[in-house]
Amino acid sequence: MVIGITGMNGFLGSAVATTSQQQGHKVVRIVLPRTREIRDEKYIRQFLAPLKVDAIIHTAVTRYPNTESEEYLNASFPAHLEKTFRLINEAGIFIHISSANVLVRSLQDRYTKTKRSAELHLTDSQAIIIRPSLIWSWDGQGDAKRLEKYVGRLFSLMVYPGNIHLPVLIQDIAEKIVALIKAKNKNKIFNIIGDTRCSIWELAKCFSNKHNGFLIPIPTLPDVGFLPKPLRTIDYTIFDYSMFQKPSKVITLPFRFW
Repeated sequence: MVIGITGMNGFLGSAVATTSQQQGHKVVRIVLPRTREIRDEKYIRQFLAPLKVDAIIHTAVTRYPNTESEEYLNASFPAHLEKTFRLINEAGIFIHISSANVLVRSLQDRYTKTKRSAELHLTDSQAIIIRPSLIWSWDGQGDAKRLEKYVGRLFSLMVYPGNIHLPVLIQDIAEKIVALIKAKNKNKIFNIIGDTRCSIWELAKCFSNKHNGFLIPIPTLPDVGFLPKPLRTIDYTIFDYSMFQKPSKVITLPFRFW
């Protein structure tokens, strides 16, 4: 199978690419223009058609969208890409990587809003939507890399308890995503979450211990919307389905502490 991947240089995209290749699939990097051409369906079709992919995994995203183009990439483009791909390969498999953030009511940041918008735009499509919880690695990648860099010293100030998550390990979720392609699911929504409820403090503590450091706690307040996010303890394990579809299936993966 030929699998096209957007955002292949990213944390999840690179892991999915590696896993796909290990399982015998051919991987094609889909490089998206960051100009107004990304809005041109004809242009997207012209560069997509020669790739002859059987499936697309759309992992590309702007983590902190600050411009109209960045918001478009997160919110509207996934549906346009799926529609264009469907014109080329009607039976193709399209997987959109969303986020469990969309289900946390108190989150009203621009990233979460654009991810919610992307899901709404894909409502009537044949896309498979995956909502991962916090994607983690103990090997110096992604959010974990930034956290380890911050706490990897003798003394570090750290929020306590900080946000609560159900983290999943990068290799485990990459394998599940590729498995969903082989299963040829359509019109499905999957929540992929970890089996261990833990705080950012607990994750940071692992890195601090690794570097023989000490964490100095900064207590966080209850999750009240008007407070800045860094001051709140946001529980990413409580999902609100009043605005969005419940998942067709919840996939729970074991989380292992370092």
